[in-house]
Amino acid sequence: MDFFEHQAQAKAASNRLLLLFLLVCFVFVMLVNSIIYIFFESFQGGQFNAFRGVSLSGFVSWQLSLAGFYASLLSVFMIGIGCFARWYELRKGGNGLAVSLGARSLGFASKVEKEQQLINVVEEMAIASGVTTPGIYVLDNETAINAFVAGYSFEDSALIVTHGLLNQMNREELQAVVGHEFSHILHGDNRINIRLLVLLAGFVWVAELGKMLLLDSRHRHSYHSRSTFGINLFGNTGRNRRSANGIFFIGIPLIIVGYVGVFFGRLVRTSISRKREFLADASSVQFTRNPEALASALNVILLNSHQGLLKTSRSEEISHMCIAPSQKASWFATHPPLLDRINTIDSTFLKRDLSRKRKQTHEKQKAEKQLQNKQATQAIYGADVTRLQNQGTEYLHNVIGTVSVANLAYAMKLHDDIPYEYRQALKDPERARLMMLYLLLDTQADVREKQLAWIETQIKGASDYLNTLTLMSRGLHSRLMLPLVELLIPLLKSLKPEIQQGLLEQVLIMAKWDGQLNMFEVSLYTLLKQSFEQTSPRASSHSIKKISVVAYEFNVIISSLIHLTGGSTTEKQALHQRMINVFSMKSQTLIEQNKLKPKDIYNTLKKLRSLSPMLKRSLMDVCGDIVLHDGIVLGEEYETLRLMSLIMACPIPPFPTEKAS
Repeated sequence: MDFFEHQAQAKAASNRLLLLFLLVCFVFVMLVNSIIYIFFESFQGGQFNAFRGVSLSGFVSWQLSLAGFYASLLSVFMIGIGCFARWYELRKGGNGLAVSLGARSLGFASKVEKEQQLINVVEEMAIASGVTTPGIYVLDNETAINAFVAGYSFEDSALIVTHGLLNQMNREELQAVVGHEFSHILHGDNRINIRLLVLLAGFVWVAELGKMLLLDSRHRHSYHSRSTFGINLFGNTGRNRRSANGIFFIGIPLIIVGYVGVFFGRLVRTSISRKREFLADASSVQFTRNPEALASALNVILLNSHQGLLKTSRSEEISHMCIAPSQKASWFATHPPLLDRINTIDSTFLKRDLSRKRKQTHEKQKAEKQLQNKQATQAIYGADVTRLQNQGTEYLHNVIGTVSVANLAYAMKLHDDIPYEYRQALKDPERARLMMLYLLLDTQADVREKQLAWIETQIKGASDYLNTLTLMSRGLHSRLMLPLVELLIPLLKSLKPEIQQGLLEQVLIMAKWDGQLNMFEVSLYTLLKQSFEQTSPRASSHSIKKISVVAYEFNVIISSLIHLTGGSTTEKQALHQRMINVFSMKSQTLIEQNKLKPKDIYNTLKKLRSLSPMLKRSLMDVCGDIVLHDGIVLGEEYETLRLMSLIMACPIPPFPTEKAS
């Protein structure tokens, strides 16, 4: 199953979840309405007599009346309050949830060795998968070993780990856990998980409302039973007692009905979560090609006295997100047993004495791992020109949303190859802002000097860092530009909105310095603008399901890439016709290069983000065919394709391309 099928499956799972939720809501509304019906039928003439005048036929007639309609609205409103309250709390996505749990952000650098190790592993996995780095948080008060991701989309995802996990796992185990969590991001599980939080909150709120009414009833009964010298100071005791009994009567059923809703909601959550944990385990092994590391990580959790059990009051609520159960096993276990997962990954793992073997072979394994990474990297760089076909894939969609051992080895190499002077920008948002402009400098020396002078006028105190970059660095290899951009974006998102807007304008000026905008520059600007949007983060709506709706936009992308790859006019037209025939868009002709306006490309990329998963797959396959039509993937072509795919939430892992001449 490829990335787009996973996305379609996640979308279908979300739709099934919504239908199941609506079904549970219907049953819930009927139960609440029956409580309201019984309450009002039993409370007549100022007297309360439970179940007086209650019948099934009477309930049906009452339900079809105006009173029943208002009662239904009230029931839906009660659920809606709980859902809205939780949605409002989580409106900032995964980062908002992390903050609400009291997690500490690691930012973009740390002086603590284990924390920096985690940051490095996450950045390497982000480069390898082709997505921007998620926020990284630590639950300092949690000694248990656990981790989870949350968020509506790639852009607002957050990885949260416990203090116990951070300090009790080695680098390989940490890499396996991060691979497991990135699988949830790539497969759309985090979006399903956070929606489950919102939906379940509606039923929990109804139960809490019942508890509040029950407490209020007891308080009134106690309050009104007081007297002084045998005189009741608070009016008619009998009437007050009947009122309190009525509230008590409606509070108890609300608690019961609320927890019935919670019961079925957790049942839905359990059925979804258990299957996707096995998928995430398998994907982590696929990403790292190191099943022993993941089995070892799960065994560390199993042998820990706390396992994955969290102390936070919201442990049950977030259990389905975690890599290990955050609460003791129950009927609603959101995870398969750890022993089953370990045996599925490696059936012989538990039979070996891992502790003794680690002590004896630690250095040997470390050397072998370094040699393996070196050999993988050397094999990647064996030829100046690398074809995507060499990766064993016939279509581009087969590599989108995946991470292979070669990708990860190459990503680790890219991460290490970023010059020290450039790395400093990954620790400070202001330097990250400066670096983004620095990456857009022209290759011609005279133009470059003018641009540097202009940057100094735009950003106060920029001269020192610019001089350091100019004097000490040898320039940035083109293959490192996009990985660096991916790592810079989370820092840039932490800038104030007005500074972000100013940066967008500055990027546009730098890109247009030569009088024109190329495809890469437009895509980069689009990605930044999309990342800076202040609206509540949401995943792609997948609302466009017909090619006819986006025929012009498809033609814009196809024509732009064809012009990027070069060739004669005849060759371009023939290639265009072949690609257009794939979609049966006979009326479309190759758009001339001088008629492809930057604004058209920008609007096109933004609109195509809403394509359905299978339409995205077809478009990305065609884009891959265009880049590969001559059998060679040039750096500019592939990096532009990766940047476009990142905008459309179709992350392509990095591959080496033809070296710059």
